[in-house]
Amino acid sequence: MDEEQEQQAEFLDAECRDALAAIRGNEAAKKRATVLLLAMAEATMQSLSNVFRDPRACNKRVWYQKWQKVPEIAMALELLTARALAWRDAETARIEEQAAQQRHRAIALGSLDAVQGLREIALDAGSPANHRIEADAMLLALADEQAAARIVTLRKGTPLPVEVEGLDALIDYELARMASGSESSDAETLAGTPGADAGAIGQTSGGG
Repeated sequence: MDEEQEQQAEFLDAECRDALAAIRGNEAAKKRATVLLLAMAEATMQSLSNVFRDPRACNKRVWYQKWQKVPEIAMALELLTARALAWRDAETARIEEQAAQQRHRAIALGSLDAVQGLREIALDAGSPANHRIEADAMLLALADEQAAARIVTLRKGTPLPVEVEGLDALIDYELARMASGSESSDAETLAGTPGADAGAIGQTSGGG
């Protein structure tokens, strides 16, 4: 059995191998190969005609007129087909799980890129002030859910609450950055009551 066949025959357990070994007599190797190929064809939904064109298997006439009627061959085919179908179902489930993990990883990587984009906007002195403030608010929302109720983003003059979850030291960093420089007044407005409330949020985050 070549490497490709060995990979396809992962479903073969001791019972299957014993069933194949029980097939004896003239052309035993070809009989066993035919059984294995037929079982795999059933599991992979391939045409049985392809099996009988395979040089490792017997021809169609020999199979239907002779070999399929041999008890040892019939028993081996039934067992191997059942095992191959179970293997196919398990392999399908494994592939689906792997695909789901890859999708989740892609989503996670995309989320990291999105956060990095927000940070770049927030830290870019050349960006419009309102864009930087909204980016800061989103980062704060991602950092601390307790502070969310005290944070609003200003869109078209209407304050909107930002839903958040999780906790991270990023909130302290961003509050300090916003409180410095020419945008300190904007930072105080964003954090709640000017001055005192900004300090309160810092204390809350530090104590959590």
